[in-house]
Amino acid sequence: MMAAAGFFAARIQGKGGHAAEPHNSVDPILAASSIVLALQQLISRELDPLLSQVVSVTYVKGGEALNVIPAYVELGGTLRSLTTEGLQRLQQRVKEVSSTCQNVTLFIFYPCYYYIYHFMFHKTLTRHENNHVFRCHSEHV
Repeated sequence: MMAAAGFFAARIQGKGGHAAEPHNSVDPILAASSIVLALQQLISRELDPLLSQVVSVTYVKGGEALNVIPAYVELGGTLRSLTTEGLQRLQQRVKEVSSTCQNVTLFIFYPCYYYIYHFMFHKTLTRHENNHVFRCHSEHV
């Protein structure tokens, strides 16, 4: 058996500005940091450690200049679970974390907007008992 795998990509829209005037910008890097921390806590604080599930934020991209607060940050990563149901729960929790961060934390401290623009998952891969055919399905959400 191979784990069910999901992939996500998101964009956090803020308001760019000069680093010398942070009060005139909305820093999406701070918002992205909060979201990354919240996503990492899904596994360590909510799930049974005996259920093999993983959330990995594998990239965060934002800005290129040392003295400019970027207008947006993109982040993404993978979800993995040994069951399709576990992966679907992780997918739902990623959406809830982003919604909660946007509705509560982000509007209070960093009024950014969070868009999940790509969500795809592959169900668990299992071998059929009667033959050696593997079955796997992908779904785009």
